[in-house]
Order: sequence, then C-alpha cells, then structure tokens
Amino acid sequence: MNPVYLLILGILTIAPFLRGSDEAVLRVGVYDNPPKFLITEDEKVTGFWPELLDYIARNRGWKIEYVHMPFDSCLEALKNGDIDILPDIAPSIQRESIFLFNREPVFYNWALIYKRPGENIQSFYDLEGKRLAIWSKSIHGIYIKNTLEQLGIHCDYVECCNYMEVFDAVSNGNADAGVVNRIFGQFMEDKYGVERTSIVFNLTPVNFAFPKNFRRKEIIKAIDEDLRRLKEDRESLYYKLIDKYFSGAEGPRILNAFTAEKLNLYFRILLILLLIIYIMKKWKIMLKIQGYWLLLCGLGFSLIAWITDFVLLLTGNPYTNYFDIVLFTVSAVFVGTWFISTIYREEGRL
Repeated sequence: MNPVYLLILGILTIAPFLRGSDEAVLRVGVYDNPPKFLITEDEKVTGFWPELLDYIARNRGWKIEYVHMPFDSCLEALKNGDIDILPDIAPSIQRESIFLFNREPVFYNWALIYKRPGENIQSFYDLEGKRLAIWSKSIHGIYIKNTLEQLGIHCDYVECCNYMEVFDAVSNGNADAGVVNRIFGQFMEDKYGVERTSIVFNLTPVNFAFPKNFRRKEIIKAIDEDLRRLKEDRESLYYKLIDKYFSGAEGPRILNAFTAEKLNLYFRILLILLLIIYIMKKWKIMLKIQGYWLLLCGLGFSLIAWITDFVLLLTGNPYTNYFDIVLFTVSAVFVGTWFISTIYREEGRL
C-alpha cells in the first residue's frame, strides 16, 4: 500500500482518540475571591468551589486543570471557549445571553455594604455624595449602580477589580463605603477593620457557568445530578464544605438592629427577674390567682426555645432565628396576658 495512504489512514485512526484525550481535561477558571477560591503562592488552588468540583470530578472520572487569572479575564476566556467551566457565577439576563448555566444553584448569595468606622450609613440614601468602592464587573457592583441611578442617588464610584481591593479602599480611606458579597465580607471584615452596615440587597443564586457553545452537555447534567444528591444528604461533603468555609457567614435576619437572639435573651432575663420578685413578695397572692397557668405556659415556651436552640445549633439548622421569633412572640403573649391579669386582679378590677 502507498505510504501516503498509510499515513492518512493512521491520522484518521488516532485523531478521535487524541481529541477525546483533550476533551477529557476540563479547564476551570479561578480568580482571587476567598474563601470561595484560595490560591497559594505556588498556585495551589483550594477553597469551597475547587473542593466541591474536585469531589464531583473524582466520582465522574474527569480531569480538572485550574487556570488562575483575573475575573475579567475569566469571563472573556469563558466567552471565547478557552476555559470550560467558571464556578461562582450569578446568572443574569445579560450573562445568560452569552453563557450556559447549570440548573441547580450551588447556594444563594447577597450583597452587604461596609463602611469606614465613624461613617453614618444606614440606608441607600446615606450614600449620597459618598465615595463607594465597588467591584465593577461583579453582579452586585452592576446592581448597586443601577439601583442608585434609579433612586436618583449620586455618589463617586471607586472602581475595583476584586473584593480585596474594595476592602483596601475602605480601610485605607480611599472610599467611605464598599459593596462586597456576604461570604467575603464576613470572612475578611476583621482583617480589614471595616464595619458592616444594615444594608443587605440583591439575593442571587450562584451557579457554574459554561461557554455558550459548550458541546459536552452531559457535564452540566452530571453536575446538577450530583448537586441535588449532595444537598439531600445532610452528612455529605457539600454541607461539610459549607461549615468549613462559610461557618461565619450568617443568614439574613428578619430583625436587624434588634435581633431575635437579643430579644430572646432580654426577654428570658426579664422573665426570671419578674418571677423572682413576684415569688418573694407576692407568692401567696400568686397561688390564689386563677390565671397563673399563663405564666407556666410562658415559662414552658421559653424552656422549649432554649432546648430547641441547642438542638438546632448542634445540627447547623439555618432556621434557628426564625423559630426564635415565633417562640418569643408566643411566650410574650402568654406572659404579658398573665402579668396584666395579675395587676387587674390585685387591684380588684377583675
């Protein structure tokens, strides 16, 4: 056989295998964003997202190659198909027009505003005329600019390339306030000496992003399947990574300046003091009051709150605060009713 034909036949034979070997390696973009991505000086990549993806990849037999670059470069590389996956991306209408996203959110994130000590910033309107540091390409940076523009609030933006630069600007006095996501903020706030405000906004899901023309749709499907399975198991690696990296990142509170925990603490202390004073001075009268069971009910609910808090904290349940509010309300109604009825009865009004 002609040697040229043999060469062509050989190339055609091994080409699929060469292409398959190349496709077996998934190039994953990473950027500086602790604790979600932690990159050491020797370029070793760890953090919540790499550990989660490494676990999925091992189970699926995938090979992962991490590519460390600035966030803007990651977005551009994903758009051009130079990388296959970019974790930690919040979907938006604009982003969905140029990227693919997996369906199952990995978790939900939101933005916080931090300020320099001494600054009085309690709402968006307090940002009027202030210097506000933002990561201009982040979903929260884009959102805050659009929101303040719609509200007619004018401030001087300090454009940054990542959240570390945002905190640097606030800490060094180059900005009066800064916008970061809640995980980075609560992980790094002590290091930079910035103060958290009560301003919380832009709750968003966070997913894996892929190039728009990504051919290996089975990768996206597999990630969704594994995420759902991991979330259903409270003992899975997913929850261990949440505890490991985000244990300091608290959930949003219904009550802000006066939190549910403080209400419960103050209420229980007041309840105990009232009970001691009443038993010492009015114990004979208390025994004669027909409505004393209201007090017992209030004490019972408070005891339930203590026990439940302990159990929920042990299990890491995120609904502790909301459960506290319900128990506080019920306890307050019972004890308040008892206290008012006691006063009226003693004065002969009932």
